Amino acid sequence: PALSSPVDFVLGDKYRGLLRQVGFAMWQDQPAWGWGGGAYLYLFNTYQEQVPQLRAQIYREQPNLNRFYMVNADSDWVEFLVEYGVVGVALLCAAVVSVAAAFWRWRAWSQGLPLFLGLGAVGIILHGYLDHVLRNPALLLLLSGLLVVAVRLAVPRDLPRRKPDSGEQVGS
Repeated sequence: PALSSPVDFVLGDKYRGLLRQVGFAMWQDQPAWGWGGGAYLYLFNTYQEQVPQLRAQIYREQPNLNRFYMVNADSDWVEFLVEYGVVGVALLCAAVVSVAAAFWRWRAWSQGLPLFLGLGAVGIILHGYLDHVLRNPALLLLLSGLLVVAVRLAVPRDLPRRKPDSGEQVGS
C-alpha cells in the first residue's frame, strides 16, 4: 500500500520527510543567515544527493525521469529556515510572540471568539510545517486577518486611562 497509516498520510509518507532532510542538510551549511530567498530551488540538486533514499524513491516511481528537482521544500518552516536562517526565523517568531503576548496581556483565552480565531491561526501556522500553505496568498491573508481580529477582539473596549503625572497638564 502507498500509505501504511493515517499518520503517514498527515506527514506525507516518507517523501516529505526526505524533502525535509534535504532542507535540513542545506540549512546546516548556512545556519545563521540562510542561503537567501528562493535559494531552495537552486540548491536542491546539489543537496538531494546527500539523501540517497529520496533519489531511490523518485526513480522507483518514475524510472524514465531524466533529472528531477523540487521547487519548494513542501514545508514552509523548513524552507524559511533554509532561505533566511535562524535570524530570519527569529524575526518571524518575534511577530508571533508579540501576538501571543497581546493574548496573554488581555487574557484572550477567557473569551470565546478571540480564542477560536487564535486557535485557527495556530492551526495554519502548524500546518506550515507539513505543507507549503503560507505560499498561498489567500491563506496568508486569512492568517493575518485572524491574528489582527483576534487581538483586536481581545482588547477590552474601555481601557484604563493613565493618570497624568503631577507635573503634566491635563489636556495639553
